[in-house]
Amino acid sequence: MKLVKKINLGLAILFLILGFFVLTKIFWLGTPAFSTADENYYLEAALQYQKGNYSVNLEHPPLGKLLILAGIDLWGNNPVGWRVPSLVFGTLGIFLVFLLTKVIFKNQRLAIWAAILLSLDFLWFIHSRTAMLDIFVSTFILATTIFLWQYLQKPSTKRAVILGIFLGLTIAVKWVGLFLVGLIVIFSACQSIFNLQAKFRPKDLIFIFLAATLFYLLPYLFFWQDLSLTKFFLIQIKMARIHLGGLWPTQTNAQAAWSWFLPGRSTIYSFVGGEKVTAIIGLGHPLIFWLWPVVFLALAKETLANLPHKKQLGLFFVLAFFSALFFPWLVSLRPTFLFYVLPTVPFVCLGIAYLLEKIWEQGKWGKIVVTFYLLAVFGLFLLYLPLLSGQPISWQHFRVLNHFLGLSLPTGR
Repeated sequence: MKLVKKINLGLAILFLILGFFVLTKIFWLGTPAFSTADENYYLEAALQYQKGNYSVNLEHPPLGKLLILAGIDLWGNNPVGWRVPSLVFGTLGIFLVFLLTKVIFKNQRLAIWAAILLSLDFLWFIHSRTAMLDIFVSTFILATTIFLWQYLQKPSTKRAVILGIFLGLTIAVKWVGLFLVGLIVIFSACQSIFNLQAKFRPKDLIFIFLAATLFYLLPYLFFWQDLSLTKFFLIQIKMARIHLGGLWPTQTNAQAAWSWFLPGRSTIYSFVGGEKVTAIIGLGHPLIFWLWPVVFLALAKETLANLPHKKQLGLFFVLAFFSALFFPWLVSLRPTFLFYVLPTVPFVCLGIAYLLEKIWEQGKWGKIVVTFYLLAVFGLFLLYLPLLSGQPISWQHFRVLNHFLGLSLPTGR
Protein backbone atom coordinates (compact mmCIF):
# COMPACT_ATOMS: atom_id res chain seq x y z
CA MET A 1 0.00 0.00 0.00
CA LYS A 2 2.84 2.42 0.87
CA LEU A 3 4.51 1.63 -2.47
CA VAL A 4 1.27 2.34 -4.37
CA LYS A 5 0.86 5.66 -2.56
CA LYS A 6 4.49 6.56 -3.32
CA ILE A 7 4.04 5.77 -7.02
CA ASN A 8 0.78 7.71 -7.18
CA LEU A 9 2.39 10.72 -5.48
CA GLY A 10 5.31 10.58 -7.92
CA LEU A 11 2.98 10.49 -10.93
CA ALA A 12 0.91 13.34 -9.48
CA ILE A 13 4.05 15.46 -9.12
CA LEU A 14 5.13 14.54 -12.66
CA PHE A 15 1.78 15.62 -14.11
CA LEU A 16 1.99 18.89 -12.16
CA ILE A 17 5.41 19.49 -13.74
CA LEU A 18 4.06 18.70 -17.21
CA GLY A 19 1.01 20.90 -16.65
CA PHE A 20 3.17 23.81 -15.53
CA PHE A 21 5.45 23.31 -18.53
CA VAL A 22 2.53 23.44 -20.98
CA LEU A 23 0.80 26.39 -19.30
CA THR A 24 3.94 28.56 -19.45
CA LYS A 25 3.99 28.20 -23.24
CA ILE A 26 0.60 27.48 -24.71
CA PHE A 27 -0.80 31.00 -24.28
CA TRP A 28 2.22 32.57 -26.01
CA LEU A 29 2.73 30.14 -28.88
CA GLY A 30 1.45 32.82 -31.26
CA THR A 31 4.16 35.25 -30.08
CA PRO A 32 5.79 36.52 -32.14
CA ALA A 33 3.29 36.44 -34.98
CA PHE A 34 6.09 35.91 -37.51
CA SER A 35 8.72 33.22 -38.00
CA THR A 36 11.93 33.65 -36.04
CA ALA A 37 15.49 32.37 -36.28
CA ASP A 38 15.69 29.10 -38.26
CA GLU A 39 11.90 28.73 -38.27
CA ASN A 40 12.05 30.43 -41.67
CA TYR A 41 13.89 27.53 -43.29
CA TYR A 42 11.78 24.74 -41.84
CA LEU A 43 8.44 26.46 -42.37
CA GLU A 44 9.31 27.09 -46.01
CA ALA A 45 10.28 23.43 -46.39
CA ALA A 46 7.09 22.21 -44.69
CA LEU A 47 4.90 24.37 -46.91
CA GLN A 48 6.78 23.22 -50.00
CA TYR A 49 6.30 19.62 -48.90
CA GLN A 50 2.58 20.36 -48.84
CA LYS A 51 2.88 21.16 -52.55
CA GLY A 52 4.93 18.04 -53.27
CA ASN A 53 8.24 19.89 -53.61
CA TYR A 54 11.00 18.17 -51.63
CA SER A 55 13.93 20.15 -53.09
CA VAL A 56 14.20 22.69 -50.23
CA ASN A 57 16.25 22.50 -47.03
CA LEU A 58 18.10 19.44 -48.28
CA GLU A 59 20.67 19.70 -45.50
CA HIS A 60 18.32 17.80 -43.18
CA PRO A 61 16.14 14.70 -43.68
CA PRO A 62 12.39 15.34 -43.96
CA LEU A 63 10.82 13.90 -40.78
CA GLY A 64 11.10 17.01 -38.59
CA LYS A 65 9.65 19.22 -41.31
CA LEU A 66 6.83 16.74 -41.84
CA LEU A 67 6.02 17.02 -38.12
CA ILE A 68 5.82 20.80 -38.49
CA LEU A 69 3.58 20.28 -41.52
CA ALA A 70 1.31 18.07 -39.39
CA GLY A 71 0.82 21.00 -37.03
CA ILE A 72 -0.01 23.28 -39.95
CA ASP A 73 -2.51 20.77 -41.33
CA LEU A 74 -4.23 20.42 -37.94
CA TRP A 75 -4.16 24.01 -36.64
CA GLY A 76 -3.61 26.05 -39.79
CA ASN A 77 -0.78 28.01 -41.36
CA ASN A 78 -0.29 30.32 -38.39
CA PRO A 79 2.22 30.66 -35.54
CA VAL A 80 0.25 28.31 -33.27
CA GLY A 81 0.05 25.67 -36.01
CA TRP A 82 3.78 25.99 -36.66
CA ARG A 83 4.76 25.53 -33.01
CA VAL A 84 2.29 23.05 -31.48
CA PRO A 85 4.32 19.98 -32.57
CA SER A 86 7.36 21.39 -30.74
CA LEU A 87 5.33 21.87 -27.57
CA VAL A 88 4.03 18.30 -27.81
CA PHE A 89 7.54 16.88 -28.22
CA GLY A 90 9.03 19.14 -25.54
CA THR A 91 6.41 17.95 -23.05
CA LEU A 92 6.94 14.33 -24.09
CA GLY A 93 10.68 14.82 -23.56
CA ILE A 94 10.13 15.72 -19.90
CA PHE A 95 8.05 12.58 -19.42
CA LEU A 96 10.78 10.53 -21.11
CA VAL A 97 13.59 11.96 -18.97
CA PHE A 98 11.52 11.01 -15.91
CA LEU A 99 11.04 7.51 -17.32
CA LEU A 100 14.70 7.16 -18.33
CA THR A 101 15.89 8.18 -14.88
CA LYS A 102 13.41 5.82 -13.24
CA VAL A 103 14.41 2.77 -15.31
CA ILE A 104 18.15 3.40 -14.89
CA PHE A 105 18.39 4.37 -11.22
CA LYS A 106 15.14 2.87 -9.85
CA ASN A 107 14.68 6.07 -7.85
CA GLN A 108 11.47 8.04 -8.25
CA ARG A 109 12.66 11.12 -6.37
CA LEU A 110 15.78 11.33 -8.54
CA ALA A 111 13.51 11.08 -11.60
CA ILE A 112 11.42 13.97 -10.30
CA TRP A 113 14.56 16.10 -9.81
CA ALA A 114 15.54 15.45 -13.45
CA ALA A 115 12.05 16.30 -14.75
CA ILE A 116 11.94 19.53 -12.73
CA LEU A 117 15.34 20.66 -14.01
CA LEU A 118 14.49 19.92 -17.65
CA SER A 119 11.12 21.70 -17.35
CA LEU A 120 12.89 24.83 -16.08
CA ASP A 121 15.81 24.87 -18.50
CA PHE A 122 15.74 27.93 -20.74
CA LEU A 123 16.95 26.22 -23.91
CA TRP A 124 14.43 23.35 -23.62
CA PHE A 125 11.72 25.97 -23.01
CA ILE A 126 12.58 27.94 -26.14
CA HIS A 127 12.75 24.96 -28.46
CA SER A 128 9.45 23.63 -27.12
CA ARG A 129 7.77 26.75 -28.51
CA THR A 130 9.78 27.22 -31.70
CA ALA A 131 9.25 25.48 -35.05
CA MET A 132 12.75 24.05 -35.34
CA LEU A 133 14.05 20.48 -35.58
CA ASP A 134 16.12 20.20 -32.43
CA ILE A 135 13.32 19.42 -29.97
CA PHE A 136 12.16 16.56 -32.20
CA VAL A 137 15.60 14.96 -32.46
CA SER A 138 16.24 15.45 -28.73
CA THR A 139 13.02 13.67 -27.77
CA PHE A 140 13.67 10.80 -30.18
CA ILE A 141 17.18 10.50 -28.67
CA LEU A 142 15.63 10.09 -25.21
CA ALA A 143 13.33 7.33 -26.51
CA THR A 144 16.31 5.63 -28.19
CA THR A 145 18.28 5.83 -24.94
CA ILE A 146 15.48 4.16 -22.98
CA PHE A 147 15.18 1.28 -25.44
CA LEU A 148 18.96 0.81 -25.60
CA TRP A 149 19.11 0.56 -21.81
CA GLN A 150 16.24 -1.93 -21.77
CA TYR A 151 17.94 -4.01 -24.47
CA LEU A 152 21.17 -4.10 -22.48
CA GLN A 153 19.29 -5.26 -19.38
CA LYS A 154 17.60 -8.12 -21.23
CA PRO A 155 18.57 -8.61 -24.88
CA SER A 156 15.88 -9.80 -27.25
CA THR A 157 15.14 -9.47 -30.94
CA LYS A 158 11.93 -7.56 -30.18
CA ARG A 159 13.82 -4.98 -28.12
CA ALA A 160 16.49 -4.75 -30.82
CA VAL A 161 13.86 -3.95 -33.46
CA ILE A 162 12.18 -1.30 -31.28
CA LEU A 163 15.58 0.25 -30.57
CA GLY A 164 16.32 0.30 -34.31
CA ILE A 165 12.96 1.96 -35.07
CA PHE A 166 13.63 4.90 -32.74
CA LEU A 167 17.24 5.16 -33.85
CA GLY A 168 16.03 5.44 -37.45
CA LEU A 169 13.43 8.08 -36.53
CA THR A 170 16.12 10.07 -34.72
CA ILE A 171 18.39 10.12 -37.77
CA ALA A 172 15.38 10.92 -39.99
CA VAL A 173 15.07 14.26 -38.17
CA LYS A 174 18.75 15.28 -38.08
CA TRP A 175 21.97 13.43 -38.75
CA VAL A 176 23.08 14.11 -35.18
CA GLY A 177 21.39 10.75 -34.57
CA LEU A 178 24.39 9.16 -36.27
CA PHE A 179 26.37 9.93 -33.11
CA LEU A 180 24.23 7.27 -31.42
CA VAL A 181 25.15 4.75 -34.12
CA GLY A 182 28.78 5.36 -33.24
CA LEU A 183 27.99 4.89 -29.55
CA ILE A 184 26.25 1.56 -30.20
CA VAL A 185 29.21 0.38 -32.29
CA ILE A 186 31.62 1.33 -29.49
CA PHE A 187 29.47 -0.40 -26.87
CA SER A 188 29.29 -3.59 -28.94
CA ALA A 189 33.00 -3.59 -29.79
CA CYS A 190 34.22 -2.94 -26.23
CA GLN A 191 31.72 -4.85 -24.12
CA SER A 192 34.33 -6.58 -21.98
CA ILE A 193 36.00 -3.27 -21.18
CA PHE A 194 32.75 -1.57 -20.20
CA ASN A 195 31.57 -4.56 -18.15
CA LEU A 196 28.06 -4.29 -19.55
CA GLN A 197 25.48 -6.42 -17.78
CA ALA A 198 24.37 -7.89 -21.11
CA LYS A 199 25.97 -8.35 -24.48
CA PHE A 200 24.92 -7.30 -27.95
CA ARG A 201 24.00 -10.41 -29.88
CA PRO A 202 25.32 -10.29 -33.48
CA LYS A 203 21.92 -11.06 -35.01
CA ASP A 204 20.34 -8.30 -32.92
CA LEU A 205 22.84 -5.78 -34.23
CA ILE A 206 21.67 -6.68 -37.72
CA PHE A 207 18.03 -6.15 -36.71
CA ILE A 208 18.87 -2.83 -35.06
CA PHE A 209 20.52 -1.40 -38.16
CA LEU A 210 17.96 -2.87 -40.58
CA ALA A 211 15.09 -1.34 -38.60
CA ALA A 212 16.97 1.96 -38.32
CA THR A 213 17.55 2.04 -42.09
CA LEU A 214 13.91 1.25 -42.84
CA PHE A 215 12.55 3.97 -40.56
CA TYR A 216 15.10 6.47 -41.81
CA LEU A 217 13.77 5.85 -45.33
CA LEU A 218 10.11 5.86 -44.31
CA PRO A 219 9.57 9.68 -44.36
CA TYR A 220 10.85 9.79 -47.94
CA LEU A 221 7.74 7.85 -48.98
CA PHE A 222 5.97 11.22 -48.69
CA PHE A 223 7.66 12.03 -52.04
CA TRP A 224 7.51 8.56 -53.55
CA GLN A 225 5.79 9.74 -56.74
CA ASP A 226 8.61 12.15 -57.65
CA LEU A 227 11.65 10.79 -55.84
CA SER A 228 13.72 8.38 -57.88
CA LEU A 229 16.49 6.24 -56.41
CA THR A 230 19.06 8.43 -58.13
CA LYS A 231 17.59 11.62 -56.66
CA PHE A 232 17.48 10.04 -53.21
CA PHE A 233 21.20 9.19 -53.29
CA LEU A 234 22.05 12.65 -54.62
CA ILE A 235 20.21 14.18 -51.66
CA GLN A 236 22.20 12.01 -49.23
CA ILE A 237 25.46 13.00 -50.93
CA LYS A 238 24.55 16.68 -50.67
CA MET A 239 23.74 16.29 -46.96
CA ALA A 240 27.08 14.57 -46.40
CA ARG A 241 28.96 17.32 -48.23
CA ILE A 242 27.24 20.02 -46.15
CA HIS A 243 27.82 18.35 -42.79
CA LEU A 244 31.23 16.81 -43.34
CA GLY A 245 32.78 19.16 -45.86
CA GLY A 246 32.24 22.41 -43.98
CA LEU A 247 30.38 23.91 -46.94
CA TRP A 248 28.70 26.67 -44.96
CA PRO A 249 28.81 30.44 -45.39
CA THR A 250 30.25 32.57 -42.60
CA GLN A 251 27.83 32.72 -39.67
CA THR A 252 28.13 35.75 -37.39
CA ASN A 253 26.14 34.10 -34.57
CA ALA A 254 28.09 30.82 -34.62
CA GLN A 255 29.55 29.71 -31.27
CA ALA A 256 32.33 27.19 -30.74
CA ALA A 257 31.20 24.03 -28.93
CA TRP A 258 33.81 24.46 -26.16
CA SER A 259 32.04 27.68 -25.09
CA TRP A 260 28.44 26.40 -24.89
CA PHE A 261 28.49 25.86 -21.12
CA LEU A 262 30.24 29.14 -20.33
CA PRO A 263 28.50 32.31 -19.03
CA GLY A 264 27.15 34.78 -21.55
CA ARG A 265 26.34 32.27 -24.29
CA SER A 266 23.03 33.17 -25.92
CA THR A 267 21.24 33.32 -29.26
CA ILE A 268 18.76 35.98 -30.36
CA TYR A 269 15.63 34.40 -31.82
CA SER A 270 13.60 37.58 -31.99
CA PHE A 271 14.08 41.18 -30.87
CA VAL A 272 11.64 44.04 -31.36
CA GLY A 273 12.25 47.36 -29.63
CA GLY A 274 9.74 50.15 -29.18
CA GLU A 275 8.12 51.63 -26.13
CA LYS A 276 8.67 48.17 -24.68
CA VAL A 277 10.94 45.28 -25.57
CA THR A 278 9.60 42.06 -27.03
CA ALA A 279 12.43 39.57 -27.21
CA ILE A 280 12.99 35.83 -27.35
CA ILE A 281 16.42 34.55 -26.48
CA GLY A 282 17.98 31.12 -26.38
CA LEU A 283 20.40 30.25 -23.59
CA GLY A 284 20.87 27.53 -21.05
CA HIS A 285 19.69 28.03 -17.48
CA PRO A 286 22.73 29.51 -15.67
CA LEU A 287 22.28 27.32 -12.56
CA ILE A 288 22.23 24.24 -14.77
CA PHE A 289 24.64 25.09 -17.59
CA TRP A 290 27.30 26.91 -15.56
CA LEU A 291 27.50 24.11 -12.99
CA TRP A 292 27.69 21.30 -15.52
CA PRO A 293 31.45 21.26 -16.39
CA VAL A 294 32.35 20.79 -12.69
CA VAL A 295 29.50 18.31 -12.12
CA PHE A 296 30.54 16.31 -15.20
CA LEU A 297 34.12 15.95 -13.95
CA ALA A 298 32.94 14.88 -10.49
CA LEU A 299 30.52 12.30 -11.90
CA ALA A 300 33.08 11.03 -14.41
CA LYS A 301 35.58 10.49 -11.59
CA GLU A 302 33.02 8.52 -9.56
CA THR A 303 31.98 6.48 -12.59
CA LEU A 304 35.50 5.50 -13.62
CA ALA A 305 36.40 4.56 -10.05
CA ASN A 306 33.42 2.19 -9.78
CA LEU A 307 33.23 0.82 -13.32
CA PRO A 308 35.68 -2.09 -12.80
CA HIS A 309 33.43 -3.30 -9.98
CA LYS A 310 30.32 -3.08 -12.19
CA LYS A 311 28.95 -0.24 -10.10
CA GLN A 312 27.46 3.02 -11.39
CA LEU A 313 26.76 1.50 -14.81
CA GLY A 314 23.69 3.72 -15.07
CA LEU A 315 25.72 6.85 -14.48
CA PHE A 316 28.32 5.63 -16.99
CA PHE A 317 25.51 5.17 -19.49
CA VAL A 318 24.26 8.74 -18.98
CA LEU A 319 27.73 10.27 -19.27
CA ALA A 320 28.47 8.15 -22.35
CA PHE A 321 25.38 9.54 -24.11
CA PHE A 322 26.27 13.10 -23.13
CA SER A 323 29.81 12.60 -24.41
CA ALA A 324 28.63 11.08 -27.71
CA LEU A 325 26.29 14.02 -28.30
CA PHE A 326 28.68 16.79 -27.26
CA PHE A 327 32.36 16.03 -27.85
CA PRO A 328 32.14 15.34 -31.62
CA TRP A 329 31.14 18.99 -32.09
CA LEU A 330 34.54 20.05 -30.76
CA VAL A 331 36.12 18.86 -34.03
CA SER A 332 33.32 19.89 -36.37
CA LEU A 333 34.33 21.46 -39.68
CA ARG A 334 31.07 23.39 -39.99
CA PRO A 335 29.97 26.41 -37.91
CA THR A 336 28.30 25.35 -34.68
CA PHE A 337 25.51 27.06 -32.73
CA LEU A 338 24.40 27.04 -29.13
CA PHE A 339 21.17 25.17 -29.82
CA TYR A 340 23.17 22.17 -31.11
CA VAL A 341 23.69 21.36 -27.43
CA LEU A 342 19.95 20.77 -26.87
CA PRO A 343 20.10 16.93 -27.20
CA THR A 344 22.57 16.86 -24.30
CA VAL A 345 20.38 18.94 -21.97
CA PRO A 346 18.25 16.02 -20.65
CA PHE A 347 21.46 14.14 -19.76
CA VAL A 348 22.86 17.27 -18.10
CA CYS A 349 19.69 17.53 -16.00
CA LEU A 350 19.86 13.83 -15.19
CA GLY A 351 23.49 14.10 -14.09
CA ILE A 352 22.80 17.07 -11.83
CA ALA A 353 19.72 15.29 -10.45
CA TYR A 354 21.94 12.33 -9.52
CA LEU A 355 24.18 14.67 -7.54
CA LEU A 356 21.16 16.35 -5.90
CA GLU A 357 19.90 12.97 -4.72
CA LYS A 358 23.26 12.19 -3.13
CA ILE A 359 23.21 15.56 -1.34
CA TRP A 360 19.58 15.03 -0.27
CA GLU A 361 20.53 11.76 1.39
CA GLN A 362 23.13 13.49 3.61
CA GLY A 363 20.48 14.52 6.11
CA LYS A 364 18.90 17.80 7.17
CA TRP A 365 21.51 20.11 5.67
CA GLY A 366 21.51 18.14 2.44
CA LYS A 367 17.76 18.62 2.13
CA ILE A 368 18.17 22.34 2.79
CA VAL A 369 20.85 22.67 0.10
CA VAL A 370 18.77 20.82 -2.51
CA THR A 371 15.63 22.82 -1.67
CA PHE A 372 17.51 26.11 -1.86
CA TYR A 373 19.06 25.14 -5.19
CA LEU A 374 15.74 24.13 -6.77
CA LEU A 375 14.06 27.33 -5.48
CA ALA A 376 16.90 29.37 -6.99
CA VAL A 377 16.50 27.55 -10.33
CA PHE A 378 12.76 28.22 -10.25
CA GLY A 379 13.20 31.87 -9.22
CA LEU A 380 15.62 32.60 -12.06
CA PHE A 381 13.24 30.87 -14.47
CA LEU A 382 10.41 33.20 -13.42
CA LEU A 383 12.71 36.21 -13.68
CA TYR A 384 13.63 35.38 -17.28
CA LEU A 385 10.21 34.09 -18.35
CA PRO A 386 9.40 37.30 -20.31
CA LEU A 387 12.54 36.87 -22.42
CA LEU A 388 11.70 33.24 -23.09
CA SER A 389 8.05 33.66 -24.03
CA GLY A 390 8.22 36.99 -25.88
CA GLN A 391 6.15 38.97 -23.38
CA PRO A 392 6.56 42.77 -23.59
CA ILE A 393 8.73 44.23 -20.83
CA SER A 394 10.06 47.70 -20.08
CA TRP A 395 13.49 48.75 -21.27
CA GLN A 396 14.58 49.09 -17.64
CA HIS A 397 13.52 45.49 -16.92
CA PHE A 398 15.29 44.33 -20.05
CA ARG A 399 18.55 46.12 -19.17
CA VAL A 400 18.57 44.56 -15.70
CA LEU A 401 18.17 41.07 -17.18
CA ASN A 402 20.69 41.78 -19.91
CA HIS A 403 23.41 43.05 -17.56
CA PHE A 404 22.80 40.37 -14.94
CA LEU A 405 23.91 37.57 -17.25
CA GLY A 406 26.03 39.62 -19.64
CA LEU A 407 24.02 38.43 -22.63
CA SER A 408 25.20 39.29 -26.12
CA LEU A 409 21.99 41.16 -26.89
CA PRO A 410 21.29 44.73 -28.08
CA THR A 411 21.13 47.10 -25.13
CA GLY A 412 18.48 49.37 -26.59
CA ARG A 413 18.24 53.07 -27.16
